[in-house]
Amino acid sequence: AIGNATTVCDLSGKPLSALPRLTRSFGAEYTHGLRGGREVYARGDVVARSAVYGDPSDSQYTRIDGYTIVNASVGLKHAGPWEISLWARNLLDAQYMQNLTVQAGNSGLIVGTPNDPRTVGIALRAALAEDAELYHFHDPELIPMALTLKALKPSAAIIYDVHEDYPSMML
Repeated sequence: AIGNATTVCDLSGKPLSALPRLTRSFGAEYTHGLRGGREVYARGDVVARSAVYGDPSDSQYTRIDGYTIVNASVGLKHAGPWEISLWARNLLDAQYMQNLTVQAGNSGLIVGTPNDPRTVGIALRAALAEDAELYHFHDPELIPMALTLKALKPSAAIIYDVHEDYPSMML
C-alpha cells in the first residue's frame, strides 16, 4: 500500500535529474623559464554545464539554468622548495544553484544550495623537505593533505582555519 506522503508518477522518457545533457571543460597552462631555476606560469580552466532539473519531478521550480565557471591562476615557481601564486575560483562570479530538490511529504518546500562566490587568494607553497613546526591550512579540500602531513610529521602542529560562515551562505 502507498501511504499519504508518497507520490506515484511515470517518469518514462524524462531526463535523469541533476544530470546535464552537456558538460564541457577546457584547461590550459603556459610556463616560461627564467634564470636561476625559476619559472612563471599562467593557468586557466573553464567548465560549462547545460540546464538540469534538480528533482525527478522535472518541476519548473527545480530547474537549474546552465552556467559557466572560470578559474585561473598566475604564479612564480622556484626549482627548489617554494612557489607563490595568485588564484581565483569562479573568476567571473557566476551565480547559480548547485542543487534544488523538493522536500518529501507534499509540503511544497523546495530547498537548494547556492554556488560559491568568486574567491581570490594568494598561495605560498613550500616543499615538505622544509621541516616546519607549524602548518596552516584554509581550504577544506586540503584537509586530506593536512591529515597526511600529520601522519608524516606527527610532532608538527597542523591548524585548519575556516573563514567561511557556511550556515549564513545557505538559503
